[in-house]
Amino acid sequence: MNKYSKVTIIPVYLFILFYLVDFKLSLIIDVKMMFVMLGCISLLYLSSYKKDNIDRVRLFGMETLLTSVLAATLLFLKMLSLDAYSLEPVRPFFYGVFYFIIFKIGHDLYGKVEENFFDIDKFNLTEREKMLAELLLKEKTNKQIAATLFIAESTVKKHLQNIYRKTETKDRHDFIKKIRPE
Repeated sequence: MNKYSKVTIIPVYLFILFYLVDFKLSLIIDVKMMFVMLGCISLLYLSSYKKDNIDRVRLFGMETLLTSVLAATLLFLKMLSLDAYSLEPVRPFFYGVFYFIIFKIGHDLYGKVEENFFDIDKFNLTEREKMLAELLLKEKTNKQIAATLFIAESTVKKHLQNIYRKTETKDRHDFIKKIRPE
């Protein structure tokens, strides 16, 4: 199954399923709430986006979950104060799941943009060494790497020795040239 078949199969499957069970999507969808939630998710995501060495999919999932829970809680409290029962408090959860699925499919199709310009996985580096390699490719100094990862400079030097050995390079300039040829 190629990467585009997910994008086409899932909506077709849902459409057929909704049609067969005579599902009224208009009972669940509130366009205003969807856009408000998308805006809130985006604000939370963008506020954390600049952090180095984070998994973007996991970050988006956490921000989506947080937004969904907060919105559902507020709507539930509103419902309790009005003594009315409806699907309204459940909607944010549906929207959160919807946005996460869309983001996950997009991520699976197009990958992480910032990791596509070099192939570091072929060198069998540890996760910590990969973190250092990313910072090294951003041309950070040993002191900056140590501060970013909350480790001693001597630890950075030891990791760099391991990275150079595994990538068969002799120094940071050689490493950068090998991993990211210009």
